[in-house]
Amino acid sequence: MIPNPMSTPAPEAEPRMQRQPQAGRPAPAATAKPRRAPWIVAAVATVAALVAGGLAVSSGAASAAAAEEATDRIASLETRNDNLQSSLERSESERDEAVTALTEAQEAFEAWEAELTARESAVTQEEATAATREFGNGLHVIGTTVEPGVYSTPGQGSCYYAWMSGTGSDADIIDNNIVSGPVTVTLRSGDVFESSRCGTWTKTG
Repeated sequence: MIPNPMSTPAPEAEPRMQRQPQAGRPAPAATAKPRRAPWIVAAVATVAALVAGGLAVSSGAASAAAAEEATDRIASLETRNDNLQSSLERSESERDEAVTALTEAQEAFEAWEAELTARESAVTQEEATAATREFGNGLHVIGTTVEPGVYSTPGQGSCYYAWMSGTGSDADIIDNNIVSGPVTVTLRSGDVFESSRCGTWTKTG
């Protein structure tokens, strides 16, 4: 049977011979890790301190700027509030003056209106008084629409006048007359006097 070379165990490796130190030379020491120089450590610490200080200064500056901005904003709002307050006071003062002026104008208008009413009443009374002393065609109640007294008219053709018993359509004729030319009559209070085509009667006495 032919042996399988693949199954043949490999020969054991011979142990390496350790190098023995030569006589008179000390054995080499173990390799030590390099140490950082003290100035590097100090530099790193200084840089870190500067960075921290810079951040603190930056944060402080930002806070100071924000505080200053807030102060300016408050001052601006206070100024605006003062201006609005002053404007409001002026508006209220102008309103009060306008109300006073309006009240005075209204009182003056009412006084003027009362005076005008009194004048109109006086004129109406004068006109009424004048009217009672003059009258024309129609039916008149003496003492109510016409003052009692003596009345004359220059007359016209076919002047008709009469004393009636009343103002109704069924009133009777007490006395009447038809004349041409001037006419004078005496009218007493309570008379109902009718005139037609006589012109204007005027009180003469």
